[in-house]
Amino acid sequence: MTFNKGINANPKKPDYYDCLILCGIYIVLLGGCVSNAPAASSPSIELEAKPLERAKFVEFSYVDHQLKKVTYLDQPPQPEKAVPRMACTRASPAPEQGRNLSAWVWRSSDLVRDNKAAEQFIQRARAHGVNEINVQIQPNLDSFEYLLDIASKSGIRVVALDGSPDDVQNPSAPLRVVREVLQYNETHQQGFSGIQFDIEPYLIESFSAQETLILDQYVQLLASLKVATTERIELAVAVPFWFGSKTLHGNNLMELIAANVDRLAIMSYRTQLSQILDIANNALCVGEKFGKPVDLGLEVTRLTDESTVVVSKAQIDTAISIQGDQVLLTRDPRDIQDVVQRVDIPASRLSFFPDTERAFEVTHSPVPYRSFHGWIINGLDEAWGRD
Repeated sequence: MTFNKGINANPKKPDYYDCLILCGIYIVLLGGCVSNAPAASSPSIELEAKPLERAKFVEFSYVDHQLKKVTYLDQPPQPEKAVPRMACTRASPAPEQGRNLSAWVWRSSDLVRDNKAAEQFIQRARAHGVNEINVQIQPNLDSFEYLLDIASKSGIRVVALDGSPDDVQNPSAPLRVVREVLQYNETHQQGFSGIQFDIEPYLIESFSAQETLILDQYVQLLASLKVATTERIELAVAVPFWFGSKTLHGNNLMELIAANVDRLAIMSYRTQLSQILDIANNALCVGEKFGKPVDLGLEVTRLTDESTVVVSKAQIDTAISIQGDQVLLTRDPRDIQDVVQRVDIPASRLSFFPDTERAFEVTHSPVPYRSFHGWIINGLDEAWGRD
């Protein structure tokens, strides 16, 4: 969102992680210890003796081909239990004039403190057909008055955007956001047209060990937010596409979410339309089942190539050297042929960076799903700020 996902930083959320990459990686973090590791440029990799002794598998995570993290696993990576591809109505694509085009704007502070910057962004958004922006809220909502006014005059809706993984354990924070936005709307002629939360509970450090508990808290939080917003303001939530293939207590997680919100924004980050529709299929079908509009997300920020390699301890035992208190792996795990798991995710597969205009070209593509509402692009404020 203005984030550089992957292991890049987000001004709103430190270490904001691309959900697409998490789809492949979080399932292997089944319960080990995580340690910092030296860059891969080192001739050897220092490992932690005690976690290594207990582990049966080791995962090595790389960013831009540099080793960033070592994870010690208690058991081999288990893929998420296969969930069938859902079937739903194939509908005629919505006409161009009916297509919503939105943007996530995390760097809202730039727009609320600089009227000229706000004007330029709104003008450029309107020229590209953007009719809605989701803006990160600021402590003083009154600072949005000018942006809300000029956006309204340009026919652009403004949605209040917020959310943090910690919200699932501190529900008072997002509920306070709802109260403040509703209060603002009651006291100002031009208010926010909705609220969207981007919470991402899987980024909580203990998620792998407490997944069921945390997801239960997440769904309960959404239910509370729904009660607080019903018949007062539209409630939307941004979620990764893989929630549509995940279960919680035997129920599809995306369905549990859809039952508690008015609208879904799917982080379906791919650069090929066929791949976008493939990974978003279940979310679109859930949207149809619950009568909820679904927006598909596109990424235009700069990401990094990422990869993970999971090996069994037996595969690296012969390459481990003990030097005093140090335990060193003297072999590059990426050179092992028959690894337990290897995941390579090039940034070019996820983000249109630096060709932002190509993302806009995709938004003109037909999407034959009844629940399809439009597109939502992440990183326009950052991309246009570079120009």
